[in-house]
Amino acid sequence: MPEDPTGRERAPGAQPQAERRHVKLRRILLALDSNEDEAALSAAAALAEALRASLNGLFVEDSELLRLAGLPFIQEVTTAVVRRLEQSQLERDLRVQAERLRRSIERFARERRLVWSFSVVRGALLTAAMSAAREADLYVLGRHPLPYGAAGAPRPDGPLMVIYDGSVSAAHALEAAVALSRTGEGLLVVLPADAEPTAAALQQDAESRLLALGRPAHYLATPHLTPELLKQALRTYRVRLLFVGESCGLCEPTALRPLLREAPLVIAR
Repeated sequence: MPEDPTGRERAPGAQPQAERRHVKLRRILLALDSNEDEAALSAAAALAEALRASLNGLFVEDSELLRLAGLPFIQEVTTAVVRRLEQSQLERDLRVQAERLRRSIERFARERRLVWSFSVVRGALLTAAMSAAREADLYVLGRHPLPYGAAGAPRPDGPLMVIYDGSVSAAHALEAAVALSRTGEGLLVVLPADAEPTAAALQQDAESRLLALGRPAHYLATPHLTPELLKQALRTYRVRLLFVGESCGLCEPTALRPLLREAPLVIAR
């Protein structure tokens, strides 16, 4: 069976990856919970505008948080105030947050004449997002640094990082990053390769795509890429947004949780 530029087998008659037909990214899902992330909202909205895609919001009411609020010994600590965390009050707060997100999505979509939708589910953010994302081309997950009620740290104005492994979903992630990048901004492209020839082939493939899209890039070849190593890279390079393809092996909840502590994620299918 023929191989692609990274050494992986491809189906008979398939074209090399750099020559594959462009696929339009039509549907973007934004999934947020009580950790409101303006950077993720802005990224999803900007992607929808740049790609002329639909913008679909999903607010996830954290079922575990609601369960804990029902326990008699759970307290909420705010500035100079300690009080019992009431489940009924928490549910009201979540409804207010959901409505605020819905209005933001509606306003943005109407101003730019985009198709939009909004829904609310109860569950865990990552599980709910992955379930809803089956019908999306891209899904954006908000940064999740702190528990409910605490103030989140501002995001740095750093580069866009893309994990590029040569797969179709990674190519879509690269395309999305280009759509969101500023004019002349170089991307930071991570090549998960265990051998130098593989890294060189991946870089050549990514360069051919970016040349056609008119964007420069810096490349990092990283063997044995793990969530912990990637987490450190997000901190080191002060990455403002991470793009990955769902086939990269980092899209399981246990791998995503530490990454979402550092930056919002855009996952391409």
